[in-house]
Amino acid sequence: MNSTKCLVMTFGFFGDIIFATSLAEKLKEEHSVVDYLIGFPQVAQLVRNNPHINNVFVSNYPGPKPFCAIDLTEYHRVIELGALDYEVTPSQQYQQQAGLTATSPEYKVYTTPDYDIIAQQVIEELKQTYKTGIVTGKQIG
Repeated sequence: MNSTKCLVMTFGFFGDIIFATSLAEKLKEEHSVVDYLIGFPQVAQLVRNNPHINNVFVSNYPGPKPFCAIDLTEYHRVIELGALDYEVTPSQQYQQQAGLTATSPEYKVYTTPDYDIIAQQVIEELKQTYKTGIVTGKQIG
C-alpha cells in the first residue's frame, strides 16, 4: 500500500452515501488514507463506523452534492461520484465511476454493536406483542 491519500466525494441522499462506502475497502488497498465527504450529517456515524474509512467530513450545506472547505491538494486522488443510472447495482456503478475494475454488487453497513442489541430487543418485543410478521413497525398478516 502506498502512503497516499484518497478523498471520495459522495453524491445523493442517505442510501446513495451508504452504497458509496462500498469503495472504501478496495481503495484502502491502494491508499493509506481514505476519507469521505458526505452531504448529510444523519448518516455520518454509519460511515465513520467503516474500518476502511479514516475521516468523514460533512458538507457545510446539507444536500445531495456536498461542499466543504477541504484542501484538495492534500489528496493524491479525489473521486467525485455522480448520479446513478441504475444500469447495474448502485455499488457497482459507484465502483465503476471510481475506476475500479473488479466491481461487486455487495456493500457492508458497519453499525454500532450497542444499537444492534437494542434494535434486536425492540424487534423481539414487537414479535411478542403482535405474534405476526412485522414490516416497518406495522402489523402484517
